Amino acid sequence: MVSVNKKRFDILLVGHIARDRLISGDRESLRVGGAVYYSAFPLKMLGINVGVVTKLDPRDHHLLEEFRQYDIPVLAKESGETTGLTIIPLTEDGERRKFVVNSLADPFCIEDFVEVSAEIINICPLIKGETPIEVIKNLSKRARLGLDAQGFTRVKKGDTIRSSDWDEKKEGLSYVHYLKTDQREAEILTETKDMQQAAESLSSLGPREVIVTHKDGILLYANGKFYSNSFDTQNLIGRTGRGDTCMASYLGRRLTHSPEESCRFAAAVVSAKLKKPGPFKGDLSSAEAIRKTLHSYL
Repeated sequence: MVSVNKKRFDILLVGHIARDRLISGDRESLRVGGAVYYSAFPLKMLGINVGVVTKLDPRDHHLLEEFRQYDIPVLAKESGETTGLTIIPLTEDGERRKFVVNSLADPFCIEDFVEVSAEIINICPLIKGETPIEVIKNLSKRARLGLDAQGFTRVKKGDTIRSSDWDEKKEGLSYVHYLKTDQREAEILTETKDMQQAAESLSSLGPREVIVTHKDGILLYANGKFYSNSFDTQNLIGRTGRGDTCMASYLGRRLTHSPEESCRFAAAVVSAKLKKPGPFKGDLSSAEAIRKTLHSYL
């Protein structure tokens, strides 16, 4: 287990680590997954004081080895099981995927967070039920909250995951400062396909800054204004973890920069990440070079 040797963080990531089984055609691979996995490393590359709170079966602590190698503190709470997912891409670009649930870790509880604090706490679950509303409410009193909609619109039905509106969104989003959705999740939550309308609608429920990712880039709604930046999508081999990388890069940059600059920076980091599988661990100079080539599409 990676120990938490720093109690106060710039950004604290909250979510289940996962044992992912990826099936693509006749190829199958096993890998570590989860939003905290894809979010922690770009923040570390940014020089951010980042920590992770997760839950897993103690027998699976070897899944945290990469965090240890990069000196990323992890508070690993004990669970009866570790979340395990089988992921089957349904389209070549990975925009549509089928998820099969093999196992689920225990939900978080308020007591899991007594040892840590942060300037921003980013709640990034995998499946609805992982982070109860009382935990969201409690954490909102301790830090500015980020929240990823995927962990509240992905609902377990049998052994698969279906997309569904979040029945507690009015209360839940009232506690949130930074919200991240993808285009499909935004439509599910607002019943509109227009991304700008969806972002405004979601912001009216509480979030001050709403990030909507889609296959071509990022739409940001912050302080009553829209910003956008494209992705470099020539290579999509690193598609898995795109949204997690985007949110993490945005929050990390947002600690010291404007929403507009943070949006541009996040698009550049995602563009660099798309070129290689796994979390972004590259030199930020590669993202800076890409950033000069990206454009706003509004």
